[in-house]
Amino acid sequence: MPFDVPRGRRKLARYLGPDEELWDERFTHYLHDDPGERGTTWLRLVPESLVANDLSYAVRP
Repeated sequence: MPFDVPRGRRKLARYLGPDEELWDERFTHYLHDDPGERGTTWLRLVPESLVANDLSYAVRP
């Protein structure tokens, strides 16, 4: 699937915040570099199974 810049911006903004000026340059390059030259593409992983572990812990007083 070809890389869609607006979609990429929405995904990154969700985790990095809306201000691109504050993003690490590694992430802004995904949006502004040529996807064909860089090889940027979307990847969908479909697991056959899922394992969840409870990693919570009790805080000592």
